[in-house]
Amino acid sequence: MKIKLEESRRGDRIRIPYFIKSCNSNSEKTLTISKLLLKAYFLLNEFNPNSFIRSRNVMRKLKIKAGERIFDAGCGVGFYSLRLAYKGAYVVGGDLLPLFRYARDLGDNKLLKFIDFVLMDLNYIPIRSKVFDKIICVDVLEHIHIDEKVVAEFSRILKNNGELLVHVPNLNRYAILKAREKQRALQLEKGYGHVRSGYTLNQLSPLLEKNGIQVRDYNYTFGFWSRVAGNFYSVFKNTILIFPLLFFLALVDKASKTSEYNGGILIIGKKVRDGCLT
Repeated sequence: MKIKLEESRRGDRIRIPYFIKSCNSNSEKTLTISKLLLKAYFLLNEFNPNSFIRSRNVMRKLKIKAGERIFDAGCGVGFYSLRLAYKGAYVVGGDLLPLFRYARDLGDNKLLKFIDFVLMDLNYIPIRSKVFDKIICVDVLEHIHIDEKVVAEFSRILKNNGELLVHVPNLNRYAILKAREKQRALQLEKGYGHVRSGYTLNQLSPLLEKNGIQVRDYNYTFGFWSRVAGNFYSVFKNTILIFPLLFFLALVDKASKTSEYNGGILIIGKKVRDGCLT
């Protein structure tokens, strides 16, 4: 399966990460070691309690069917793209930065044949309309200045009755953390990071619905126990011996009562009509 791609409206400037450069070898032994390092990277990414809790919520909500076409918006290193392909989906992963080179150059070939990674700006997605059954956008919208334009693009490439899953930081939580504002200002000064601290449900729902995507379900993520797990992780970072504890806290957090002051919001929307940006 190859999704028909239109010519990108942005340049093709690519910065190759040092990890990829250091593994650039025709040696079969070097390639094997590199792939093992990549798998270790994904394991450590899942070991992060926030990534672990978030990915459990995302994959549980998606309910993937074999053969579905899914767009991974702002795919980063390709973590979700690989998991979606493993579940039997055909995936296009798009990102403005070429971090997906890690997965594309060193990933499992059996999975990669079901994935197209494309360097793109989500404001101008180079894909024809009404292609995808599902779109996931995990912790991406808060990094984008004109989020309305990106949501309109999601609506354009999503099939009628297709699903959009969005996860964002919960503004009700971060608004009370005043230190975050200073951190966000510093990130913007450096040219990266969040352009907004997050969204409330009442901000995000109208943004989707004005583009023909009706909110069908939502829940709040990253509650009290995830913050406890995060504190343990920050003290014992990358100490695999505490993984059972983090796993247990993640399960407790998932089972505990959600609150509008939890750290994240996960929304599932369904496209009910063609939207237009006003």
